[in-house]
Amino acid sequence: MKAALLFALLGAARPWEAAPSVPPQWVGPARPAAGAKIERVVSLAPSVTETLFALGRGDRVVGVSRFDDRPAEVATLPKVGGFTDPNVEAIVALRPDLVLAAANASNRPGLERLSALGIPVYAVPGNSLADVFVATRAVAERMGAEAEAERVLAALSARLEAATARRRGAVKVLVVFGHDPLVAAGPGSLADTVLGILGARNAAGGVDKPYPQLGPEALVMAQPDVIIDATGEHGVAQSAPWRGLDGIPAVKQGRIHALPLATLLRPSPRLMEGVEALDALLWPPAPLAPAPAAPAP
Repeated sequence: MKAALLFALLGAARPWEAAPSVPPQWVGPARPAAGAKIERVVSLAPSVTETLFALGRGDRVVGVSRFDDRPAEVATLPKVGGFTDPNVEAIVALRPDLVLAAANASNRPGLERLSALGIPVYAVPGNSLADVFVATRAVAERMGAEAEAERVLAALSARLEAATARRRGAVKVLVVFGHDPLVAAGPGSLADTVLGILGARNAAGGVDKPYPQLGPEALVMAQPDVIIDATGEHGVAQSAPWRGLDGIPAVKQGRIHALPLATLLRPSPRLMEGVEALDALLWPPAPLAPAPAAPAP
């Protein structure tokens, strides 16, 4: 069945075509000069950096956040602070034509300070699947890469549709981003949207927050068939909050998997790596049947 027909039968729009969580926006008064080509860019979010490289504009990136780790080329670039604490002095020293950041109230004071110093700052959304498409087009517009963006997003959309068409059963999944306290992916999170695309049910779907904290009782009541531990901690099966809770199907059946979704599901065009990695864990390929015995001579 074609994915487009599947969406029509489900009566639901493609989630990547929804409205963004917030619109892309300039921060503060500074703007690039009319007609100026952006040659030097500082990126303050790993997702934005990945987007720039996906658009073929990685050669213009002169600085990144300390959390940037992909692609490999960013390892040699100057680090200019974090998401909420950009190093204003270090950024100014790089003489950027433009600073690109994720739109968030917590980083706005630092971004406004940069703009007040005459450095144009542009913030893009990064909370949802729809934000990936909106942010990619917005970054492309700033960088003169509109054609590249449409090619990248067409390929991403096709892969998302293919993933949706492969829906194979409503397995109940809990995605965990923290152990102490236990923080899960709830409704409205990017991981929740991806689970829906894959046909899985979110075990934390009954709460009203995108990243709820769950106690032991809530964990048992959730009854996940699969637990995806995205904390990046080692020995998840031995040390995690669900240790010994054999009443949870995922624990009883040993379906607890470590997967760095915080990296793999960054809101950038590369997120299909995370979608497909999650898909492979939820529905592993069936084992091959043993070959028939050779006839006796």
